[in-house]
Amino acid sequence: MERGSRHGISRGRSDAASAETAKNRKRSNGGSRGERTTIMATERTYIMLKPDCIRRGLAGEVIARIERKGYRLADAKMMTLDEPILREHYAHLKDEPFFPDIVEYMTSGPVLAMIVEGENAIRGMRILMGATRFEDAEAGTIRGDFAASTRYNLIHGSDSPESAEAEIRRFFG
Repeated sequence: MERGSRHGISRGRSDAASAETAKNRKRSNGGSRGERTTIMATERTYIMLKPDCIRRGLAGEVIARIERKGYRLADAKMMTLDEPILREHYAHLKDEPFFPDIVEYMTSGPVLAMIVEGENAIRGMRILMGATRFEDAEAGTIRGDFAASTRYNLIHGSDSPESAEAEIRRFFG
């Protein structure tokens, strides 16, 4: 799909204009009514639909939930991950005994890497995704409704502005 498509997805390139986190702004102007102009800062976050989400055909449902919540897909691309990028992405887990299982799972099929924008996008997406442990995820969240286990929990999202910036750079350049 090309930019301007239903989901605003571009293939293989980041939009330079969307690369400036703090500078992206939305303006609503009251025009001739004399209403005040409101400026909202747009926050960007990294979201990844994991192999089980893609394999189960849930990507469309997850993207629809993200868009219905008011967020916008600024960029997206399907990719197949390899061990070096997973070692970087999961550096905090690489010495854990279960790390080989993460690599096996995350290389078992393609993922959909996305940059999602909107007001308070990092926190809002964390709430929409639900708890990482699927048994703790509430109904109505992505994981609460669709995750089959903690290992196969469908979706990853940045947990801070710093990790969002690093993950966007890692997966989109």
